[in-house]
Amino acid sequence: MTNQYKREVLIIEDNPYDAELAKRVLVKASPAIHIQLLMDGDDVWNFFFKGTDEDVYLRSKEISLVLLDLKMPKIGGLEILKKLKENPMTASIPVVILSSSREPSDIQEAYRLGTNGYVVKPVDFEEYRKTLERINLFWIDINETML
Repeated sequence: MTNQYKREVLIIEDNPYDAELAKRVLVKASPAIHIQLLMDGDDVWNFFFKGTDEDVYLRSKEISLVLLDLKMPKIGGLEILKKLKENPMTASIPVVILSSSREPSDIQEAYRLGTNGYVVKPVDFEEYRKTLERINLFWIDINETML
């Protein structure tokens, strides 16, 4: 995955509209990032955990941020989060939940499992754009990741 981009961002989102919108906003805010979209839990499992430990390490060390939706087909977002945070090779990857759920139980469980942040998706397009720009500002432009 080594490439000319400064940062790799993984968007895990089953809604194609939300995924594409997030991708466009983030790339506009930081043209030097590369975005990968994964649309369901199986894709995530294959991306992070298929192959040898070395394969997992090489794929995961490139990721600067994961934006994770909770309501995913096949394997839910909380289960994905748990697996990422339990594995020593993926545990340090920043994972920010980007969900429509305001349920206290979802928020509490996400933090218990180790999310680095929990953001409720605004319904209004302009607010959604601003929210993603703020996420980008901190997690991509300001935050240092392990390289």
